[in-house]
Amino acid sequence: MSRKRIVEEIRKKLNISERQAYRVSAETFAQLVKECPTDKEEVRETYLERLEYIIETAMAKGDYKTALKAQDIVNKLNMMYVEKQEIDLSIKNLEFKFGDE
Repeated sequence: MSRKRIVEEIRKKLNISERQAYRVSAETFAQLVKECPTDKEEVRETYLERLEYIIETAMAKGDYKTALKAQDIVNKLNMMYVEKQEIDLSIKNLEFKFGDE
């Protein structure tokens, strides 16, 4: 939904002017940004908790297909399927030539 449409809905529902609706929209958005988790690790932990709950619930119901799918997602979040490789980033000799040299 576009901001203009959101402002229009706020204006209609609260019976306020367009300018006030824009202010309400901006304040609401600022509050959402403040309260939403921005830390990648925090979001990851939330997902892992939800997935663990899904696994436990599915196993209790005998729904092994769902449990295995959720476990697969947990493994992907934990990068279990990624093969790590060492890369040598040391540079022995580096030359730059500028101009017509």
